[in-house]
Amino acid sequence: ITSIGERAFADCGKLSSFTIPQNVHSIDNNTFSHCYNLNSIIISDGVTSIGKEEFSDCINLTSLIIPNSVRTIGIRAFGGCLKLTSLLLPEGVLNIEEGSFEGCKELNSVIFKGKNTTIGEFSFTNCPKLENIVLPENLYMIKKGTFKGCSKLNNVTIPSSVEYINR
Repeated sequence: ITSIGERAFADCGKLSSFTIPQNVHSIDNNTFSHCYNLNSIIISDGVTSIGKEEFSDCINLTSLIIPNSVRTIGIRAFGGCLKLTSLLLPEGVLNIEEGSFEGCKELNSVIFKGKNTTIGEFSFTNCPKLENIVLPENLYMIKKGTFKGCSKLNNVTIPSSVEYINR
């Protein structure tokens, strides 16, 4: 298996954990969306992108390991993952698309380990418990609505490379 097709496991109500095999390089959109009991996902090294709405509305997802091989996190990939509490984005992640983590109600900490990351509009919108975020070095712009509705946000590390906020 080198790829997992669109909606392959979507709406699998009893699926609680999944490890994406080492030889998988591509995962199509919505593959695990609406898997309400999914609480743990391990994405093996080799996967280069996490597709649109890949894990959206996996409301019990608490554990997530993103490997360094991932370059892009798609639109609303983890939107509505209500129980996700912290996020470590490895060096490999270069692009976070629009709304990737919107509505993650329990998310309280985000740390970027990489450089040159692009963060899409509304990426962390409506994450009311988000308190701490360390933005990546060489980030150029903080786009519209990135932290809208993050009412507890009290510690933001903005690198000196940021030239525009909300443009």
